[in-house]
Amino acid sequence: MTGGVSDGSRVVSTPRGARVAQMVLNMSIADAITHHVLMIDDALRSLDQSAGIYCENAHPDLAHRAAPFTTFDGSGADAVLFHFSIGSRIATTFASARCRKAIVYHNVTPPEFFDGVNGRVAAALRAGRDELRELVGRVDLALGVSEFNRAELSALGFEDTGVLPIAVPSDLVDVAPDPSWVARGAGAGPVLLHVGRIAPNKRFDDLIRILAHVQTREPRAELWLVGTDRDTETYSMALVDMAQDLGVPGVLMLGQIPASALAACYRTAAVYVCASAHEGFCVPLVEAMHFGLPVVAFDAGGIAETLGGAGVLLGERRCDLAAAVVTLLHRDREVRAAVVARELERVGSFSTAAFRECLGGHLRALLGDGGVG
Repeated sequence: MTGGVSDGSRVVSTPRGARVAQMVLNMSIADAITHHVLMIDDALRSLDQSAGIYCENAHPDLAHRAAPFTTFDGSGADAVLFHFSIGSRIATTFASARCRKAIVYHNVTPPEFFDGVNGRVAAALRAGRDELRELVGRVDLALGVSEFNRAELSALGFEDTGVLPIAVPSDLVDVAPDPSWVARGAGAGPVLLHVGRIAPNKRFDDLIRILAHVQTREPRAELWLVGTDRDTETYSMALVDMAQDLGVPGVLMLGQIPASALAACYRTAAVYVCASAHEGFCVPLVEAMHFGLPVVAFDAGGIAETLGGAGVLLGERRCDLAAAVVTLLHRDREVRAAVVARELERVGSFSTAAFRECLGGHLRALLGDGGVG
């Protein structure tokens, strides 16, 4: 027997009466993993089947949605989902849970990117790799948020694997853009936008190089970087020094900004640029596509899968080539329109309805209810 709720033309269902808990290291604002956790919990709450969220650290604005992981005893849960991305004390608590267990793998950034940037983070990433291997054979289901992540789980030896993509609904598109930010963008040359935490694997150095090449054609071009540099402050300062040494003006590190300002950034930018060398999945690419903002990205990790044939994906890491594409998209309306049209087709794959249907199928399989149906 299953319980279900209607979600548009789809029906989301899980075994009736089953309760599902989630574990995650941090509950943070403007964080893709937290977004995924909340989307799952919202779906479970709609069925009255949430057994809660358990974490080590919660932002004050999200504290009402989570409890300390040390309070989890498994008594009220038939299954627990562990969102895995880095080493943590939660892995031990999860592994000992006496219920059905699944991991949701958001990928572990290769620790080498953080060597010389933040030793504590590098150590936690290495611990995460070790903890992930120790979970092989100890979970009932291993889900990746992309096929790229699922393939990594399979290569490690996890047997029952699947994909649970992150839902990226178009809610931000409906947010009224901050007029002051819109005016700020209008006063610049073409704005190149990147959204995401300041981290070395995202190759902000190449973003600066791309801007330098663009400025040979568009001298007033700017690069807007939205995201926190928590734990990577030295890397952030090195980027500022790099831009100054190269004589590249217009590199703006904006930090975390309100939704109204972020909406304005997406609306006023000319192109979204991604130079990342490692991504398990990339939510800002989907956000950009929702706004009809052309995306230019290097092919790495799960980026090609996230774009799904949309945007402009460059197989060769050449900053001069990326800059030429950025300039073309800024200047040629027909080329830009063609790229945007394909992106707007792609974003339908990340709807809440599609996500909930996929989630329901995995939970029924996890809880022994015959899979999707």
